[in-house]
Amino acid sequence: MTESSFHGILLAISLIAVLLVASIPSVTGSSGEDVKESPIEDLSSMNHSEDLPFVLVTGGNGLVASNLISELLQRGHHVRATVRDPFKASHLRTFSKAETHLEIAAFDLKEQDKQVYKDLLMGGIDWIFHVAAPFVDFLPQSDETIKIAVQSITWLLQAAQESNASQVVYTGSGAAVYFGYSDNPIKSDPNYIFTEDDWTNVTSMGILTDYAKMKTLTELAAWEFVEKHAPNFRFSSLLPGFVLGTLLSETVTSSKRVIFETMMGTYPGVFDLYIPLVDIRDVVEAHFRAAMQKEESTDSRWANQRRRFLLTRKKGKDIFYPKVAAILKEHFGPMGYSISTWHIPNWVLRIASLFDRELSVMYQMLGVGEQIDNSKSIEVLGLTYHSNAAEMILNTAHTMIQQGLIPKKVGYHARSLFGSGEL
Repeated sequence: MTESSFHGILLAISLIAVLLVASIPSVTGSSGEDVKESPIEDLSSMNHSEDLPFVLVTGGNGLVASNLISELLQRGHHVRATVRDPFKASHLRTFSKAETHLEIAAFDLKEQDKQVYKDLLMGGIDWIFHVAAPFVDFLPQSDETIKIAVQSITWLLQAAQESNASQVVYTGSGAAVYFGYSDNPIKSDPNYIFTEDDWTNVTSMGILTDYAKMKTLTELAAWEFVEKHAPNFRFSSLLPGFVLGTLLSETVTSSKRVIFETMMGTYPGVFDLYIPLVDIRDVVEAHFRAAMQKEESTDSRWANQRRRFLLTRKKGKDIFYPKVAAILKEHFGPMGYSISTWHIPNWVLRIASLFDRELSVMYQMLGVGEQIDNSKSIEVLGLTYHSNAAEMILNTAHTMIQQGLIPKKVGYHARSLFGSGEL
């Protein structure tokens, strides 16, 4: 055995250990402020403005919902936010107008029944943003957990049908569109362009995570309900890619993990992965536009189609993960952060994937970059996307440092975006 092959084996073994440790559940920041749980039967006590819709946001302390709630409050809406653990949602209380315009209700998708959804909508809820999910990471889950997500949206839509709600917007995922296609010769073609007409194949033996399966089945259940019952409310589903930017949520889950693990050196290098990015500001704006839009598009391309919108910063294939690491290294390296841009050989990940199902999926995704068409969100919702990938990436990292999720090095200082230009 040569010295180089010996070191290669050691590297593979060490990487397997590192990658398996990386599957530890999300990291939570601490702000030191407790939030009292609001009993559901007392939630209607607050006086609500008749000028703006009263809004329910589920999953209130999550990655998308936190920013959405902040913007709703700034625009003058009264908001009822559900959270699994009120003690992890103290950051919501720091938002402008939260004292007078925000209600927080303890609510866990895994523990509720049908009646609770009706209780959540009492008091004149007009808009519903269903952002909650029983899990938000690419970690293995039980079939029962996936069933909870499907049951949750069905009960919520039933409650909305019996209420005066006018808009229901579901925060889905692009994972419900472009997974499970590796055994499909048409969709696995690198030139194939994914649109809202595509659905992840949940029975595929190819690239498929439990998260993608959950998001797909949940959204399908929602559309089945809407098309069967023709409710009075309008239903829209938003399908973002990796959401980055100034994220107010104080947990490391979902999209934030990519930046967190790169900054923390979880992996000794980078993989050949492509990442479809979208700025949190555009995701929030899409929620508003989906709810506020008065008339449907008259464009024949979108007429009579489901209000399903892919949200990504650009049309086509997006940024390469090694470029993400390079952006972080150029900006934070001089501040004392050790960020590796070493390319991990594909064979190393292959060995590690033999011991971990999620890594097996990652291995299948190497070098695969989905072409995504965001035209519908631009032309129907009127979105103008923030396109600077470096800005999104750096804002995400800076926010986590300031929240204490990533250690603040002695040399750290906040500064404006470095001069990489548009990417």
